[in-house]
Amino acid sequence: RKYTHYVEGCKKNKDGASATLLPRYFGLYTLSFADPKIPSVVLIAMSNFFAGRYHIQTRYDLKGSMYKRHASEKEKQKKSPVYKDLDWIDHKRKVIFSSEQEMNEVREQLRLDTKFLRKRRLIDYSLLIGVHEIDKQNIEYYTGVTENEGVVFNRNGDDFIYYYGIVDVLTPYGGKKRAETVFLGNMMFRQISCQPPKPYQKRFMKFCDDHLISYVGMKPPEKKKGWLKKKDTTVVDSVLPKTKEQDNSDDDSDSDYDGKVDISLTPDVKKEREKKKSQ
Repeated sequence: RKYTHYVEGCKKNKDGASATLLPRYFGLYTLSFADPKIPSVVLIAMSNFFAGRYHIQTRYDLKGSMYKRHASEKEKQKKSPVYKDLDWIDHKRKVIFSSEQEMNEVREQLRLDTKFLRKRRLIDYSLLIGVHEIDKQNIEYYTGVTENEGVVFNRNGDDFIYYYGIVDVLTPYGGKKRAETVFLGNMMFRQISCQPPKPYQKRFMKFCDDHLISYVGMKPPEKKKGWLKKKDTTVVDSVLPKTKEQDNSDDDSDSDYDGKVDISLTPDVKKEREKKKSQ
């Protein structure tokens, strides 16, 4: 019920539908068989983010993690492989919006959606992205075309069309996931994908800011010069370690990042945050 209320309460897009990037669930069904030896099957009917007008040639599953987030060689041999975070970076992909305002609107929706999941202690969600490479020899094929209702997409000039949405949103951070974080992550000194809800969301949004979204004319972050550089505290795959007194990894604050984390935000977002601090 809370999920439905959240989706319906989100601001509307230009088509009048909810602007959320979370999946829409249409129904939950149980398929039972006359033969008692055959177990019942539970089916979930949900929206398809890739039900766009154009064929998707490349797919990405992005969690914001850097640890072993390359598609395996076996995966790459498939007819429709799904690439991961490090592949996205290696392929030098970016979802480029036409204006800074448009980019900030999508970023804010990502923040609100993942905050909703974090407050319900849900993790392991991904941003699923489908890429269609525009056929420049038949550019007229792309003019005057209306996309299917409910499909979220962005067109990067005459190069690519990106379809995207958040998937796999029903995994709770329970005992099994806690054990995975401790034994496969902390004890092995690895920054694995599985993290508590708040660090998971922080890392996800950090990846979006650094590697996912941009806008036409956006300047790259300035590089530090000189031999004596301040110690780099940029979080690449996880948040900075904290003391027990500082550890509030599961609180419900609205902050996307720790204060020490060096992030790349647009001027509008920075001004908005400075206003909130001064109030």
